[in-house]
Amino acid sequence: MPEFEATQQNLQRHAAAPVAQWLIHAAIQRSSVTYGEARRRLETEIGFSTIFSTRMGIPAGTLMDKMLKVKKDCPLLNVLLVKQSDRMPGVGAGPYMAIYLNRPELAEREFRKNKPDKWRDAFDEICRNVYAFSDWDRVYKDAFGHRLPAFSSSRGTERDGIRNARHGEGKNHENLRLWIRDNPGRVRRNYANVKTDTEVVLDSADRVDVVYYGPDSTVAIEVKSLDSDDADLRRGIFQCIKYRAVMQAMDARSIPKIVPFLVTQTCLPGDLDSLARQHNIRHFKAPEHLP
Repeated sequence: MPEFEATQQNLQRHAAAPVAQWLIHAAIQRSSVTYGEARRRLETEIGFSTIFSTRMGIPAGTLMDKMLKVKKDCPLLNVLLVKQSDRMPGVGAGPYMAIYLNRPELAEREFRKNKPDKWRDAFDEICRNVYAFSDWDRVYKDAFGHRLPAFSSSRGTERDGIRNARHGEGKNHENLRLWIRDNPGRVRRNYANVKTDTEVVLDSADRVDVVYYGPDSTVAIEVKSLDSDDADLRRGIFQCIKYRAVMQAMDARSIPKIVPFLVTQTCLPGDLDSLARQHNIRHFKAPEHLP
């Protein structure tokens, strides 16, 4: 027997907090959550009975109302709950978007259907603010009365047979990975103050060594230490190509800027340098001897 029947009251009381947690995680990773994914997780992880997709607006609206009550200018986290078909929020988000952007027409029931390009533009503008916001921990605690549960992009679970725990990472690779995480300003001066993360697991189950979350771009970095030979450096270029494609697909914005970087401790051979340039993969040579 399910723990919670999918009534309006239960969806307000018991679904808003977990959906908020998942959306905050998506915001941090510059992604989104589909209605179907959230519905399945509520059923399998929280213990709800079958939830009709049309009722997913209940927890989305509830969580946003709670957040706006404690922070009236809070970015609209609920817009990251999106339809699978076009990766945009449903019409239920319209009244929130209308107030947030001071555009009353967005609250019209048929606006999304009749003017999808303008809906997309409004969504993109709000999404940028949601991704840039850095105080979700405090807003969540104030809204729900308890701390945001800890989560990590490297959760240590298995996905499709691929273990998240890193096995066989050499010391040189680990040192370089952590140095790149902690020294973004050395990679590019304008990255000096960006938020950084390491071992970020994508929806494809690929693990990105380091990610920089800049205001206008997301930087995906593959590191190759002194231990890497030419074949491994070549693999690194193609890993960067894959990261860019997956992260572009994950990002809810219409034209996200994903910047792939290959970091090495050795010079790239001429043919690999040409290959990287051909595919617009940036390269940074890190110091051979790290402090």
